[in-house]
Amino acid sequence: PDYLNFDLIDTNGRLYCSAILPSERLNLSGQEPFQRVLETRQFAIGALATNRAAGTPTIHCAHPVFNEKRQLIYVLSAALDLGLPSRVVARVSLPEGATLSVLDRRGNIIVRHPDEGSWRGKSLAGQPLLNAILAERQGTTLVSHPETAAHLYAVAPIRANDEAGLFVSLGLPVEIAYATANRVLIWNLALVGLVGAIALALARAYAGRRFIHPINTLVTAAQRLAGGDLTARTGLNQRSGELSQ
Repeated sequence: PDYLNFDLIDTNGRLYCSAILPSERLNLSGQEPFQRVLETRQFAIGALATNRAAGTPTIHCAHPVFNEKRQLIYVLSAALDLGLPSRVVARVSLPEGATLSVLDRRGNIIVRHPDEGSWRGKSLAGQPLLNAILAERQGTTLVSHPETAAHLYAVAPIRANDEAGLFVSLGLPVEIAYATANRVLIWNLALVGLVGAIALALARAYAGRRFIHPINTLVTAAQRLAGGDLTARTGLNQRSGELSQ
C-alpha cells in the first residue's frame, strides 16, 4: 500500500474514525496539515513526521470535507508511506556525482538518491542549500560547500494549491554540470579557429594572385624598360583586372 493510515478528523481536532483504530481517544488538532486546511480550506502537505499508528517516518496530507452547504465538517488526513517516493526516486538514472533529494519546507530530507538510508530525516536547516532553496523556490542556484566542490542545484516545488509543500532538488558538481557546455564551447572555438585559418589562407592566395603577382610583374617590367629594354612586356592578361591593363 502507498499509505500507512487514514484519519477522519472533525473541525475540533477529534478523531472521528481511522483505518487503524487507536487504543484511546485522540485529538489531532496539533497536526500541521490539519491546521492549514482549517485556515485555507484547501489541500495541504505537512512536514516530515512520525506516523502514530506505524511509528515510522511519514508525510501527512490533509484534504477538506464539506457538506452540501459547502461548510467544512471534517478533515481527511492520509499518512504517506515513504517507500513510494523512495521507489520512484531510485528509478531515476543520475550522472556520476549527482544527488536527487525531496525536502519538506523545514529542510528535512524525506528521500535522497543515492544513500537514502543515512540521509532520511536529516535537517538542512541553516545550511546554504536550504537558504538558497527557500529564497529561489524554483530554478537553479549555485551553492559552495566548505568540504566539497561547489554544486549547481536545480529546484522545483511540489505544490499544495498555491503553497510549496515539498521541494525536489537535483544537485551536480559544477565541473560535471558545465562539462557538456565546456566541450561545446571548445568545439565551437576550434571550429571558429579552423574557419578563420581557411579564410586567411584563401585571402592570401587571392591577394597573391590578384594583387601581389601583378605588382611584382609590373615592377620587373618597369625596371627592364628603365634599363633600355624596349621589348619588355608584363605578359599579363589585360582582361584579368585594372593592374593588368
